[in-house]
Amino acid sequence: MLGKVFITVREFAKLIGKLVAAEHGVLYAPLFYKTLEIQKDFELKINKGNFESKMKLSKESRDCINWWILNLPYSFKPIVFKSPDRKIESDSSMIGYGAHDVTNNLDMSGIWSKEERQKHINYLELKAAFLALRQFCENSHGEHVQLFLDNTTAIKYLNKMGGRKTSLNRLAKQIWLWCMHRKIWLSVFFIKGKLNIKADALSRQKLNADMEWMIVDNIFAQIMDKFGPCDIDLFASKYNYRLDKYVSFGPDVKAFAVNAFSLNWSDYYAYIFPPFSVLSAVLQKICLERATAVVIAPLFSTQPWFPVMLKLVCKQPYILPKVQNILQNPKTSQNHQLKNMRLGVFMVSGKNCVKEAFQKTLPISSLDHGEKVHKNNMGHISKSGCFFVTKKRLINLIHL
Repeated sequence: MLGKVFITVREFAKLIGKLVAAEHGVLYAPLFYKTLEIQKDFELKINKGNFESKMKLSKESRDCINWWILNLPYSFKPIVFKSPDRKIESDSSMIGYGAHDVTNNLDMSGIWSKEERQKHINYLELKAAFLALRQFCENSHGEHVQLFLDNTTAIKYLNKMGGRKTSLNRLAKQIWLWCMHRKIWLSVFFIKGKLNIKADALSRQKLNADMEWMIVDNIFAQIMDKFGPCDIDLFASKYNYRLDKYVSFGPDVKAFAVNAFSLNWSDYYAYIFPPFSVLSAVLQKICLERATAVVIAPLFSTQPWFPVMLKLVCKQPYILPKVQNILQNPKTSQNHQLKNMRLGVFMVSGKNCVKEAFQKTLPISSLDHGEKVHKNNMGHISKSGCFFVTKKRLINLIHL
Protein backbone atom coordinates (compact mmCIF):
# COMPACT_ATOMS: atom_id res chain seq x y z
CA MET A 1 0.00 0.00 0.00
CA LEU A 2 2.83 2.40 0.81
CA GLY A 3 4.29 1.74 -2.64
CA LYS A 4 1.17 3.03 -4.41
CA VAL A 5 0.49 6.67 -5.22
CA PHE A 6 -3.29 6.14 -5.07
CA ILE A 7 -5.46 3.53 -3.35
CA THR A 8 -9.21 3.11 -2.99
CA VAL A 9 -11.02 4.11 0.18
CA ARG A 10 -12.20 0.49 0.45
CA GLU A 11 -8.61 -0.82 0.53
CA PHE A 12 -7.79 1.75 3.18
CA ALA A 13 -10.84 0.82 5.28
CA LYS A 14 -9.92 -2.90 5.12
CA LEU A 15 -6.45 -2.11 6.45
CA ILE A 16 -7.92 -0.07 9.32
CA GLY A 17 -10.26 -2.95 10.18
CA LYS A 18 -7.33 -5.34 10.50
CA LEU A 19 -5.41 -2.90 12.71
CA VAL A 20 -8.40 -2.37 14.99
CA ALA A 21 -8.79 -6.16 15.30
CA ALA A 22 -5.16 -6.38 16.45
CA GLU A 23 -5.73 -3.88 19.28
CA HIS A 24 -6.10 -6.59 21.96
CA GLY A 25 -2.50 -7.63 21.44
CA VAL A 26 -0.88 -4.27 20.67
CA LEU A 27 -0.43 -1.92 23.63
CA TYR A 28 -0.51 1.41 21.80
CA ALA A 29 -2.63 0.36 18.81
CA PRO A 30 -5.22 3.20 18.94
CA LEU A 31 -2.47 5.83 18.79
CA PHE A 32 -1.58 4.58 15.34
CA TYR A 33 -4.96 3.87 13.78
CA LYS A 34 -7.06 6.84 14.98
CA THR A 35 -5.26 9.11 12.50
CA LEU A 36 -6.09 6.63 9.72
CA GLU A 37 -9.77 6.67 10.73
CA ILE A 38 -9.83 10.47 10.56
CA GLN A 39 -8.46 10.43 6.99
CA LYS A 40 -10.88 7.66 5.97
CA ASP A 41 -13.85 9.70 7.30
CA PHE A 42 -12.62 12.76 5.42
CA GLU A 43 -12.21 10.87 2.14
CA LEU A 44 -15.70 9.37 2.42
CA LYS A 45 -17.15 12.80 3.17
CA ILE A 46 -15.66 14.53 0.13
CA ASN A 47 -16.50 11.54 -2.09
CA LYS A 48 -20.09 11.25 -0.80
CA GLY A 49 -19.62 7.81 0.74
CA ASN A 50 -18.09 6.19 -2.35
CA PHE A 51 -15.68 3.46 -1.15
CA GLU A 52 -14.37 2.96 -4.70
CA SER A 53 -13.05 6.52 -4.97
CA LYS A 54 -9.30 7.07 -5.15
CA MET A 55 -7.31 8.66 -2.35
CA LYS A 56 -3.71 9.52 -1.50
CA LEU A 57 -2.20 8.70 1.89
CA SER A 58 -1.29 11.71 4.01
CA LYS A 59 2.15 11.95 5.61
CA GLU A 60 0.60 11.29 9.05
CA SER A 61 -1.12 8.17 7.75
CA ARG A 62 2.09 6.91 6.15
CA ASP A 63 3.95 7.46 9.45
CA CYS A 64 1.30 5.43 11.30
CA ILE A 65 1.45 2.55 8.82
CA ASN A 66 5.25 2.53 9.05
CA TRP A 67 4.96 2.28 12.84
CA TRP A 68 2.81 -0.84 12.47
CA ILE A 69 5.28 -2.42 10.05
CA LEU A 70 8.20 -1.82 12.42
CA ASN A 71 6.51 -2.63 15.73
CA LEU A 72 3.87 -5.29 15.08
CA PRO A 73 6.33 -8.24 15.33
CA TYR A 74 7.38 -7.13 18.85
CA SER A 75 4.03 -5.93 20.19
CA PHE A 76 2.28 -7.12 23.34
CA LYS A 77 -0.36 -5.97 25.80
CA PRO A 78 -0.34 -6.82 29.53
CA ILE A 79 -3.46 -8.42 31.00
CA VAL A 80 -3.15 -6.34 34.16
CA PHE A 81 -1.08 -3.27 35.09
CA LYS A 82 0.78 -2.67 38.33
CA SER A 83 -0.68 -0.59 41.15
CA PRO A 84 -0.49 3.19 40.61
CA ASP A 85 2.69 4.96 41.69
CA ARG A 86 1.24 8.46 41.52
CA LYS A 87 -2.16 10.17 41.61
CA ILE A 88 -2.68 13.56 39.95
CA GLU A 89 -5.77 15.78 39.87
CA SER A 90 -5.95 18.26 36.99
CA ASP A 91 -8.36 20.99 35.91
CA SER A 92 -8.68 23.87 33.49
CA SER A 93 -10.74 27.04 33.32
CA MET A 94 -10.86 29.70 30.62
CA ILE A 95 -8.40 31.68 32.77
CA GLY A 96 -5.72 29.11 33.43
CA TYR A 97 -4.85 25.60 34.53
CA GLY A 98 -3.97 23.87 37.76
CA ALA A 99 -2.96 20.46 39.05
CA HIS A 100 -2.34 18.77 42.38
CA ASP A 101 0.01 15.81 42.81
CA VAL A 102 -1.91 13.96 45.53
CA THR A 103 0.87 11.45 46.17
CA ASN A 104 3.61 14.02 46.79
CA ASN A 105 1.46 16.99 47.85
CA LEU A 106 2.74 19.25 45.07
CA ASP A 107 0.89 21.99 43.18
CA MET A 108 1.32 23.72 39.85
CA SER A 109 -0.68 26.34 38.00
CA GLY A 110 -0.48 28.84 35.17
CA ILE A 111 -2.41 31.28 33.02
CA TRP A 112 -3.48 30.61 29.44
CA SER A 113 -2.12 32.97 26.79
CA LYS A 114 -4.44 35.12 24.70
CA GLU A 115 -4.23 32.57 21.84
CA GLU A 116 -4.83 29.61 24.16
CA ARG A 117 -7.96 31.21 25.60
CA GLN A 118 -9.51 31.01 22.14
CA LYS A 119 -9.39 27.20 22.29
CA HIS A 120 -12.34 24.99 23.28
CA ILE A 121 -12.47 23.94 26.94
CA ASN A 122 -12.05 20.26 25.92
CA TYR A 123 -8.70 21.12 24.33
CA LEU A 124 -7.64 23.16 27.36
CA GLU A 125 -8.53 20.30 29.73
CA LEU A 126 -6.31 17.94 27.72
CA LYS A 127 -3.51 20.46 27.61
CA ALA A 128 -3.78 21.10 31.36
CA ALA A 129 -3.39 17.36 31.94
CA PHE A 130 -0.33 17.30 29.69
CA LEU A 131 1.25 20.25 31.52
CA ALA A 132 0.60 18.51 34.84
CA LEU A 133 2.33 15.33 33.63
CA ARG A 134 5.30 17.28 32.31
CA GLN A 135 5.63 19.16 35.58
CA PHE A 136 5.29 16.24 37.98
CA CYS A 137 6.62 13.32 35.88
CA GLU A 138 9.38 14.84 33.73
CA ASN A 139 12.04 12.67 35.35
CA SER A 140 9.85 9.64 36.03
CA HIS A 141 10.31 6.29 34.31
CA GLY A 142 8.17 3.17 34.33
CA GLU A 143 5.42 4.67 36.52
CA HIS A 144 1.72 3.93 36.51
CA VAL A 145 0.00 7.31 36.87
CA GLN A 146 -3.66 7.77 37.78
CA LEU A 147 -5.01 11.01 36.36
CA PHE A 148 -8.28 12.49 37.66
CA LEU A 149 -10.19 14.97 35.46
CA ASP A 150 -13.69 16.43 35.58
CA ASN A 151 -14.09 16.65 31.77
CA THR A 152 -15.54 13.50 30.19
CA THR A 153 -14.33 14.34 26.67
CA ALA A 154 -10.72 14.70 27.80
CA ILE A 155 -11.03 11.42 29.72
CA LYS A 156 -12.39 9.64 26.66
CA TYR A 157 -9.59 10.89 24.39
CA LEU A 158 -6.90 9.82 26.84
CA ASN A 159 -8.34 6.43 27.71
CA LYS A 160 -9.03 5.60 24.07
CA MET A 161 -5.70 7.14 22.95
CA GLY A 162 -7.40 9.53 20.55
CA GLY A 163 -10.64 10.13 18.73
CA ARG A 164 -12.25 11.47 15.55
CA LYS A 165 -11.65 15.22 16.18
CA THR A 166 -8.28 16.14 14.66
CA SER A 167 -7.07 18.76 17.18
CA LEU A 168 -7.96 16.64 20.22
CA ASN A 169 -6.60 13.48 18.60
CA ARG A 170 -3.23 15.15 17.90
CA LEU A 171 -2.94 16.44 21.46
CA ALA A 172 -3.94 13.08 22.97
CA LYS A 173 -1.39 11.36 20.74
CA GLN A 174 1.28 13.86 21.79
CA ILE A 175 0.54 13.10 25.45
CA TRP A 176 0.76 9.35 24.95
CA LEU A 177 3.96 9.55 22.88
CA TRP A 178 5.51 11.60 25.70
CA CYS A 179 4.45 8.87 28.14
CA MET A 180 5.70 6.08 25.84
CA HIS A 181 9.16 7.63 25.82
CA ARG A 182 9.24 7.34 29.64
CA LYS A 183 7.35 4.01 29.80
CA ILE A 184 4.61 5.74 31.80
CA TRP A 185 1.15 4.16 31.74
CA LEU A 186 -1.89 6.40 32.23
CA SER A 187 -5.18 5.45 33.82
CA VAL A 188 -7.64 8.32 33.58
CA PHE A 189 -10.71 8.62 35.81
CA PHE A 190 -13.59 11.02 36.32
CA ILE A 191 -13.72 13.19 39.43
CA LYS A 192 -16.74 15.38 40.18
CA GLY A 193 -16.00 19.09 39.89
CA LYS A 194 -17.07 19.71 43.48
CA LEU A 195 -14.48 17.14 44.64
CA ASN A 196 -11.70 18.45 42.41
CA ILE A 197 -11.27 21.35 44.81
CA LYS A 198 -7.50 21.89 44.79
CA ALA A 199 -6.93 21.72 41.03
CA ASP A 200 -10.04 23.80 40.33
CA ALA A 201 -8.88 26.59 42.66
CA LEU A 202 -5.40 26.57 41.13
CA SER A 203 -6.84 26.85 37.61
CA ARG A 204 -8.81 29.96 38.50
CA GLN A 205 -6.22 31.97 40.38
CA LYS A 206 -4.88 35.04 38.62
CA LEU A 207 -1.18 35.87 38.61
CA ASN A 208 -0.01 39.42 39.19
CA ALA A 209 0.09 41.02 35.74
CA ASP A 210 2.82 43.40 36.94
CA MET A 211 5.24 40.46 36.99
CA GLU A 212 4.83 39.85 33.26
CA TRP A 213 6.27 43.02 31.69
CA MET A 214 8.96 42.48 29.08
CA ILE A 215 11.33 44.63 27.03
CA VAL A 216 10.11 44.81 23.42
CA ASP A 217 12.08 42.94 20.76
CA ASN A 218 13.93 45.80 19.07
CA ILE A 219 15.18 47.30 22.36
CA PHE A 220 16.21 43.89 23.69
CA ALA A 221 18.18 43.31 20.47
CA GLN A 222 20.01 46.62 21.01
CA ILE A 223 20.79 45.65 24.62
CA MET A 224 22.27 42.35 23.45
CA ASP A 225 24.30 44.19 20.80
CA LYS A 226 25.84 46.33 23.56
CA PHE A 227 26.24 43.71 26.29
CA GLY A 228 25.40 40.27 24.94
CA PRO A 229 25.08 37.51 24.32
CA CYS A 230 23.67 36.50 27.70
CA ASP A 231 23.05 32.81 28.32
CA ILE A 232 20.11 32.82 30.76
CA ASP A 233 17.11 34.99 31.70
CA LEU A 234 16.89 34.75 35.49
CA PHE A 235 13.50 36.38 36.14
CA ALA A 236 10.96 35.29 33.55
CA SER A 237 7.92 33.17 32.76
CA LYS A 238 6.70 31.26 29.73
CA TYR A 239 5.01 34.50 28.59
CA ASN A 240 7.86 37.02 28.82
CA TYR A 241 11.13 35.10 28.60
CA ARG A 242 13.75 36.77 26.40
CA LEU A 243 16.20 33.86 26.19
CA ASP A 244 15.47 30.20 25.52
CA LYS A 245 17.06 29.25 28.83
CA TYR A 246 15.08 30.99 31.55
CA VAL A 247 14.24 30.67 35.24
CA SER A 248 10.63 31.09 36.36
CA PHE A 249 9.19 32.33 39.64
CA GLY A 250 6.76 29.37 39.84
CA PRO A 251 6.25 25.90 38.34
CA ASP A 252 6.80 26.07 34.59
CA VAL A 253 7.46 23.04 32.41
CA LYS A 254 9.43 25.07 29.87
CA ALA A 255 11.72 26.71 32.43
CA PHE A 256 15.32 25.67 33.00
CA ALA A 257 14.76 26.05 36.77
CA VAL A 258 12.41 27.58 39.32
CA ASN A 259 13.49 30.40 41.67
CA ALA A 260 16.55 32.30 40.42
CA PHE A 261 17.92 32.65 43.94
CA SER A 262 18.35 28.87 44.15
CA LEU A 263 21.04 28.92 41.43
CA ASN A 264 24.70 29.92 41.58
CA TRP A 265 24.85 32.98 39.33
CA SER A 266 28.62 32.80 38.87
CA ASP A 267 27.96 29.88 36.48
CA TYR A 268 26.16 32.18 34.02
CA TYR A 269 26.29 35.51 32.25
CA ALA A 270 22.71 36.44 33.06
CA TYR A 271 20.11 38.87 31.77
CA ILE A 272 18.19 40.16 34.80
CA PHE A 273 14.96 42.18 34.71
CA PRO A 274 13.62 41.49 38.20
CA PRO A 275 10.70 42.83 40.23
CA PHE A 276 12.01 46.09 41.66
CA SER A 277 11.27 44.90 45.20
CA VAL A 278 14.08 42.31 44.97
CA LEU A 279 16.79 44.51 43.46
CA SER A 280 18.65 44.76 46.79
CA ALA A 281 18.73 40.96 47.04
CA VAL A 282 19.81 40.69 43.39
CA LEU A 283 22.79 43.00 43.89
CA GLN A 284 23.74 41.27 47.13
CA LYS A 285 23.79 37.87 45.38
CA ILE A 286 25.90 39.28 42.52
CA CYS A 287 28.44 40.51 45.08
CA LEU A 288 28.49 37.32 47.15
CA GLU A 289 28.85 35.01 44.17
CA ARG A 290 31.16 37.32 42.18
CA ALA A 291 28.80 37.06 39.22
CA THR A 292 28.60 39.26 36.14
CA ALA A 293 25.20 40.15 34.70
CA VAL A 294 23.19 42.64 32.66
CA VAL A 295 20.58 44.27 34.90
CA ILE A 296 17.54 46.34 33.93
CA ALA A 297 16.66 48.73 36.77
CA PRO A 298 14.76 52.00 37.24
CA LEU A 299 16.76 55.18 37.76
CA PHE A 300 15.59 55.55 41.34
CA SER A 301 18.62 57.38 42.67
CA THR A 302 17.23 57.78 46.19
CA GLN A 303 16.71 54.07 46.73
CA PRO A 304 19.29 52.39 49.02
CA TRP A 305 20.22 49.81 46.38
CA PHE A 306 21.04 52.42 43.71
CA PRO A 307 24.52 53.51 44.95
CA VAL A 308 25.35 49.83 45.47
CA MET A 309 24.59 49.15 41.83
CA LEU A 310 26.71 52.10 40.68
CA LYS A 311 29.68 50.62 42.55
CA LEU A 312 29.24 47.36 40.61
CA VAL A 313 29.03 48.91 37.13
CA CYS A 314 31.75 47.53 34.83
CA LYS A 315 30.76 48.87 31.41
CA GLN A 316 29.15 51.95 29.90
CA PRO A 317 25.49 52.03 31.14
CA TYR A 318 22.57 53.30 29.05
CA ILE A 319 19.22 54.99 29.57
CA LEU A 320 16.37 53.17 27.84
CA PRO A 321 13.58 55.00 25.97
CA LYS A 322 10.38 55.90 27.81
CA VAL A 323 8.71 52.86 29.35
CA GLN A 324 5.42 53.26 27.49
CA ASN A 325 7.44 52.65 24.31
CA ILE A 326 9.53 49.69 25.47
CA LEU A 327 7.57 47.73 28.10
CA GLN A 328 4.82 45.40 26.98
CA ASN A 329 2.62 42.84 28.70
CA PRO A 330 2.76 39.77 26.41
CA LYS A 331 -0.56 38.41 27.70
CA THR A 332 -2.52 41.57 26.89
CA SER A 333 -0.24 43.26 24.29
CA GLN A 334 -0.65 46.47 26.30
CA ASN A 335 2.17 48.95 26.77
CA HIS A 336 3.16 50.24 30.20
CA GLN A 337 1.32 53.42 31.21
CA LEU A 338 3.85 55.03 33.59
CA LYS A 339 5.13 58.22 32.00
CA ASN A 340 7.76 59.44 34.46
CA MET A 341 9.69 56.27 35.20
CA ARG A 342 12.89 55.68 33.23
CA LEU A 343 14.86 52.47 33.09
CA GLY A 344 18.58 51.96 32.70
CA VAL A 345 20.60 48.95 31.59
CA PHE A 346 23.73 48.20 33.59
CA MET A 347 26.45 45.60 33.21
CA VAL A 348 27.47 44.84 36.80
CA SER A 349 30.02 42.52 38.35
CA GLY A 350 30.87 41.22 41.79
CA LYS A 351 34.51 40.80 40.72
CA ASN A 352 36.61 43.67 42.06
CA CYS A 353 39.17 43.57 39.27
CA VAL A 354 36.48 43.85 36.57
CA LYS A 355 34.53 46.77 38.03
CA GLU A 356 37.63 48.67 39.18
CA ALA A 357 39.26 48.39 35.76
CA PHE A 358 36.26 50.12 34.20
CA GLN A 359 35.77 52.74 36.90
CA LYS A 360 39.40 53.85 36.66
CA THR A 361 38.61 55.03 33.14
CA LEU A 362 35.84 57.37 34.40
CA PRO A 363 36.43 61.11 34.90
CA ILE A 364 36.90 62.36 38.46
CA SER A 365 34.00 64.32 39.93
CA SER A 366 34.71 67.79 41.32
CA LEU A 367 31.41 67.84 43.20
CA ASP A 368 31.63 67.45 46.97
CA HIS A 369 29.17 65.35 48.92
CA GLY A 370 26.11 67.29 49.99
CA GLU A 371 26.71 70.15 47.55
CA LYS A 372 23.60 69.37 45.50
CA VAL A 373 20.32 67.87 46.68
CA HIS A 374 18.17 65.69 44.45
CA LYS A 375 14.85 67.37 43.75
CA ASN A 376 13.02 64.07 43.24
CA ASN A 377 13.56 60.36 42.93
CA MET A 378 14.18 60.40 39.19
CA GLY A 379 16.41 63.41 38.80
CA HIS A 380 16.76 65.25 35.48
CA ILE A 381 17.57 63.55 32.20
CA SER A 382 18.86 65.73 29.39
CA LYS A 383 19.40 64.97 25.70
CA SER A 384 22.94 63.89 26.55
CA GLY A 385 21.79 61.62 29.37
CA CYS A 386 22.49 62.05 33.06
CA PHE A 387 25.37 61.74 35.53
CA PHE A 388 25.83 59.88 38.80
CA VAL A 389 28.82 59.72 41.10
CA THR A 390 30.41 56.67 42.70
CA LYS A 391 33.72 56.71 44.57
CA LYS A 392 34.35 60.25 43.27
CA ARG A 393 34.01 59.07 39.68
CA LEU A 394 31.40 60.36 37.22
CA ILE A 395 29.22 57.76 35.54
CA ASN A 396 27.46 59.15 32.48
CA LEU A 397 24.34 57.26 31.43
CA ILE A 398 23.79 57.94 27.74
CA HIS A 399 20.71 57.16 25.68
CA LEU A 400 20.59 53.75 24.03
